[in-house]
Amino acid sequence: MSERSAESMEKSEIIQRCIYVKALPLRELTELALIKDEVKSGNIVILRITPLAEKSVEDVKNAINELCTYVAVVGGDIARLGEERIVITPSSVKIWRREENAVKPSVEDTVKPSIENVVKPSIPVSGMEFYCVKCRGKVNVDKYDIVVYETKHGARNMAQAKCPKCGTKLNRVIGKA
Repeated sequence: MSERSAESMEKSEIIQRCIYVKALPLRELTELALIKDEVKSGNIVILRITPLAEKSVEDVKNAINELCTYVAVVGGDIARLGEERIVITPSSVKIWRREENAVKPSVEDTVKPSIENVVKPSIPVSGMEFYCVKCRGKVNVDKYDIVVYETKHGARNMAQAKCPKCGTKLNRVIGKA
């Protein structure tokens, strides 16, 4: 075998081993066979489902169910990328997902003031700077209350006062309790 033919065979092997990322539109259900072949050959497919969704949402559901079943059989992975795309990978590539058990802040975790949480200092504290949204500027307030808020991440101190110019309620987070 000549040196040139061995070199060309080596290049063709490298080309065959490459993994391509292919962006394809899904216009009809008949294109699913092409997508399955791409995944089977080891390529990553980013599939735009909007063209099919404009025709029939039911066809999109059927197509995604069929692709999910196929990916499970071949050991690949599938995930949604936004509203109009999905990514399909072969068995050699896995999609990273955030932990499903990760803590997500909810409405209950936000600051909840209550009458019991207000702690009024025995010594009058003076001279704290607040930002007034209505006046659109910083204001210096002599009298304010310290409020302790219980959150999921621990207690937080907040100073509360009224703007001396317009009377708007002012809040300033001070730090951990």
